[in-house]
Amino acid sequence: MGYEKYVRLGKEIRLSGQDLLEFANNRETIDKKERAKLEKEAREEKDKQRQHEKDMKEYELKLLEERQRSGADGSHSQTVEVKLPKLPPFRDGRDEMDAYLFRFERFATLAGWPQSQWATSLGTLLTGQALEVYSRMPSSEANDFEKLKTALLNGYFLTREGYRQKLRSSKCGVTETYAQFCDRIKGYLRRWPR
Repeated sequence: MGYEKYVRLGKEIRLSGQDLLEFANNRETIDKKERAKLEKEAREEKDKQRQHEKDMKEYELKLLEERQRSGADGSHSQTVEVKLPKLPPFRDGRDEMDAYLFRFERFATLAGWPQSQWATSLGTLLTGQALEVYSRMPSSEANDFEKLKTALLNGYFLTREGYRQKLRSSKCGVTETYAQFCDRIKGYLRRWPR
């Protein structure tokens, strides 16, 4: 809203003189702060995306160098083409790990990827705590999707006990309908490890 609109709004609520000017100025200042905050968040998100793209390119380069090095050693190991998914990276605090893994598995299945490549492809999408879990794993386990999935779920406390606590502490969200709440609860029950 512009300054003039705040003046009109102030007049509608019967402000005049100095009170009207203060009201309009305060509202305009609040608007400017909100816009600045949104612009800053957008810049930070773009920076994170650029950093992720840079990290992925470095990762691809590292893989290429390793392939060349293994080829130069005389070993004729089979080269694996890493599928780079067209999915957004996992974001700590915004994405839920179990839902992200489900989405990734569905995408990889529909794309027809061999399961032997899933772990490497997923590794390119991890950030934050998930990337730490992935990087701490031994190579043999980090290349096994099921072991990686288990390690990530454990890293985010998405275990039998974690789901039990999630289920018991669940409440219908402010913007959530009862049907959506029921679907969320069903999802917890479906993903609860037996």
